[in-house]
Amino acid sequence: MNQIKHFIHLCADIIRKHKFAFFWIPVFLAMAVIFVFSIMPPKQVEKTGIEGFGFSLNNLHFVAYFALSFLLGIALWHSNKGYLNRNHYILAILVCVAFGSLNELLQFFSPGRTPDFLDAMNNGIGAVIAQGFRFVLRLEKKCLRRIF
Repeated sequence: MNQIKHFIHLCADIIRKHKFAFFWIPVFLAMAVIFVFSIMPPKQVEKTGIEGFGFSLNNLHFVAYFALSFLLGIALWHSNKGYLNRNHYILAILVCVAFGSLNELLQFFSPGRTPDFLDAMNNGIGAVIAQGFRFVLRLEKKCLRRIF
């Protein structure tokens, strides 16, 4: 049992020391993947087989921005800056909507791609629902702490 506690404390120390890398690298990787798929010509996207997971392209927009918003909200919440920490829900949504809108605009310059308002809307909906999900998870965690 002591070995497990020691391992948990060791992991917590590593996370505290490398907080930026632990929380922000996944956000930047998600943004890079979304950006690459956003400017990639449709034929190349089909070749990747990403639609083979049972998602339509509209659903992929929702899922990608849900994941990005979730990761971004966690990274903002764990930041040392007070204004980032206090406003993590709204900032995560705003950054995701801005990033999604920029990607849609950049598709205008990408061969075979066109900007689509519905895609931008799905991006925003995914970001908002992710933050709502995070809010519910945090409330649930607070309620469980009070009970136990």
